Amino acid sequence: MEGLILDLRNNPGGLLNSAVDVCAQFLPPSTKVVSTQGRVASQQREYTTSGAAKERPHFPMAVLVNEGSASGAEIVSGALKDLHRAIVVGETTFGKGSVQNVMQLPDGSALRFTTAKYYTPSKQVIHGNGVTPNIRVPMSVEQERQLFTARSSSDTIKPDEDKNFIKSTDPAKHSSSDERRAGKAAFHGAKQRRHD
Repeated sequence: MEGLILDLRNNPGGLLNSAVDVCAQFLPPSTKVVSTQGRVASQQREYTTSGAAKERPHFPMAVLVNEGSASGAEIVSGALKDLHRAIVVGETTFGKGSVQNVMQLPDGSALRFTTAKYYTPSKQVIHGNGVTPNIRVPMSVEQERQLFTARSSSDTIKPDEDKNFIKSTDPAKHSSSDERRAGKAAFHGAKQRRHD
């Protein structure tokens, strides 16, 4: 494999431990992936990749994100971006990065409240801000619809179908040739760094 594109567009996230495990596939052992910070000391915590030594791939990576990428998907994209393991491409993510607790009340109802927030390795707060891509590439409403339809009807998007998701009839939706060149240079630069 020469490179990997990890597509987290419209991925609503999942369990924190699963996000850390995904990062562990691409990062060195015992690397901080995300941290939590709240008002009290018990809410300060760091989550790291496993300390187990194992072979990890060194190919270049790009992570695709959009406004539908949230929670665990933001933890993964934020960590891989901050640690210079991947280039993040797309749109700023949703911005859901809070630790919430639920307290049962005597009348049977419950109260949900935020106790801490998630931070990327470079101390960027995810909640309310999202993860900003290295290279901004917006998708039109029609492209979003096509992607959703393709994912709903089949587990696999064929390469010849995928190119339709980045085409647009609106020239304003295309990134400039300078942005495309910068993206290619960054991707190939990451590939070169992996070989050094």
